[in-house]
Order: sequence, then structure tokens, then C-alpha cells
Amino acid sequence: MKTYGIKKTTIRCTVKLPDNTARVQRLYDYGAWFHLDEEQLFNADKIADLISYIKLNGGKMIDQNEFIDDDDLKEKQTFTFELIC
Repeated sequence: MKTYGIKKTTIRCTVKLPDNTARVQRLYDYGAWFHLDEEQLFNADKIADLISYIKLNGGKMIDQNEFIDDDDLKEKQTFTFELIC
């Protein structure tokens, strides 16, 4: 039986300001199948650490958006960072 290792991992982090929340997706490519993990971060220090990790390892910001939030009718911004390794 052949064991498949991870061939590629994509980490995508979307930060919403001023809420200081982040949605983190990790997509693992095993060659024959994919696995997606998702989590929410609510700690500003952990979010900043993850963004620093992404940037230090060659990742970059891939999207920025400004919008009015439907829930509280306040102006918000999102920033999406991505690292493929």
C-alpha cells in the first residue's frame, strides 16, 4: 500500500476590520485528494502572528475590500492573505 504525503498546502487568511476577526482556511493537496480545514480567530495577537508568518514565508495580500456590514450597518474592511507552500 502506498502512503501519500502532502504535496502542497495553501493557507488563506481573511481579516475583517474593525472587528479583529479572521477566517483561516488550510487546503492540503495530497495529490490524489484534498483536505480543507477552517477556523475562526478572535485574538488580535494570533491574527497578527499568522499574517507575519504568511508574509515572512513568501505569502502576500491577494484581496482588499471595503463594504457596509449588513448586521450593524457600519463600514468594514477585509484583507485576504495567501501562502502556497
